[in-house]
Amino acid sequence: MKIEQFIRKIALILLLSAVASCSRGPEQIHYGSEECAYCRMIISEPQYGSQLVTKHGLVYKFDSIECLAAYEMSGEVQAGHVHSLWVPDFPAAPAWVPAADAHYLHSETLRSPMGLSLSAYADHEEAVLHQQQYRGNVIGWDAVKDIVKREWRLMLTAIATEAPAATGSGELVVRPGGPVASIAEAIALAEPGTTIRIMAGTYHERELVIGKKLTIIGEGYPVIDAQNEGFILKVLADSVQISGLEFRNTGISYTRDHAALLVEDANGVVIDGNRFTDNFFAVYLATVRGSQVTNNHITASGTREASSGNGIHLWSTWDIEVTGNTIHGHRDGIYLEFAKGALIFDNTSSGNLRYGLHFMFSDDSHYHNNTFSDNGAGVAVMYSKNVKMTGNRFAENWGPAAYGLLLKDISDSEIIGNLFRDNTIAIHSEGSSKIAVTNNRIIRNGWGVKVMANSQNNVFSSNNFIENTFDVATNSRRNYNTFEGNYWSRYDGYDLDRSGVGDVPHRPVRLYSLIVEQNPASLILIRSFFIDLLDLAERIMPTLTPETLIDEKPLMKEVNL
Repeated sequence: MKIEQFIRKIALILLLSAVASCSRGPEQIHYGSEECAYCRMIISEPQYGSQLVTKHGLVYKFDSIECLAAYEMSGEVQAGHVHSLWVPDFPAAPAWVPAADAHYLHSETLRSPMGLSLSAYADHEEAVLHQQQYRGNVIGWDAVKDIVKREWRLMLTAIATEAPAATGSGELVVRPGGPVASIAEAIALAEPGTTIRIMAGTYHERELVIGKKLTIIGEGYPVIDAQNEGFILKVLADSVQISGLEFRNTGISYTRDHAALLVEDANGVVIDGNRFTDNFFAVYLATVRGSQVTNNHITASGTREASSGNGIHLWSTWDIEVTGNTIHGHRDGIYLEFAKGALIFDNTSSGNLRYGLHFMFSDDSHYHNNTFSDNGAGVAVMYSKNVKMTGNRFAENWGPAAYGLLLKDISDSEIIGNLFRDNTIAIHSEGSSKIAVTNNRIIRNGWGVKVMANSQNNVFSSNNFIENTFDVATNSRRNYNTFEGNYWSRYDGYDLDRSGVGDVPHRPVRLYSLIVEQNPASLILIRSFFIDLLDLAERIMPTLTPETLIDEKPLMKEVNL
């Protein structure tokens, strides 16, 4: 019997040697100098090393059978591109056996390099003999993969720090049906500094918590769907980066601020290039410093303010950058409260139920080159100081209480180089002071500027007021603000010395605007000859409009902005 086994083994070795010489067979492994393609450890023991060969002739070498199985299941090489898998015959290494044809001993007393205690045998009787010596179970290739899938999780963290070159250093891969199939498991396994790469698919997970520095990257926008049952992801650690994911369906709550992505008490967090679909709150930052929310696409389908949250919500934050985002269908597109030093650049906030942007108690902030269109109202800036508003577009914010820009109790701020077009009220100022309103285009609005009596020491200069129903309106006969050097399309004066400045001051407040303020129904008379006569009489002899609210230097031509 032993002679027959010996002859069969010699024949098998010769056969496998011939197969090995084939271009699609296993290659020689230079033990002690080559690295495992999966765990990056040096391959040092011939009786455990294994190989994967692709149909294109590429060969991946591994230091253990478990690494080969894990690599195959990871999908790094697509199943259709795999030509063959090879394992060493334990008693005759480095003779090679096709992985699917081999017999495996799973024995705790034969420890393989990566700790799952697997050895391979070309002959079943040889495997049984070793089983009698070392105990354990004789199994097939499918059972090997089941063991790796079940047991590998215990060692993934250690392997992640020596990840394969194909995915970079310190990575865990999450994929449906893979060794790590859930995001929650990957977060639990990952060491600080690990990159978690999530493959495309739908993950029904919620209330995930990150308490360590991680980088999470989605490939093909994998979907994390909370199925309307709560928040999706909470970040409680500094320097976390999240990109390429799609967050869906947090569900509505009237007692909790369910957010797709909630960041609390953290610094240096980057949220870039994600999608947020039909969430209550999309991105919610609370007590956060020095973080970025950039290039995200945020949409919801709310119909009532009470049952809608905000797209990007900042509360008690410092130095947050919100740039390049698109927000639609939330209560407020972007909301800031106690957000000091915020930079709001290059965003598009449209079709939101209340405001495109809402400031509350947020000093030293700057918003620039944003578009706020077709919202319940454009932007509200309240109870703040040192706010810069430059190069923005406020358009088509229509409604009975709609503004392009609402200023309430703000001071020491700038409104420069913006476009206000087709809004019910372009700029509404209430209780605001020391604001420079310069170089803006205020075109085809119902009211260009409404300045309430409690707004003082504001300067309106070098603006273009074009084809507004009412250029300026106020609720007081006294004026505490300055209008100078603006262009007014309604100005009918003259410039005899051709200086470019009108020789006759312009009174931008129409008597009719006061009548409409007190009796809105009178708006039906807007095109009547009677109203024109009233306005003309008031301009000649002001009795009801503010006598000092005039532009002493009206421009004859539009300001070239």
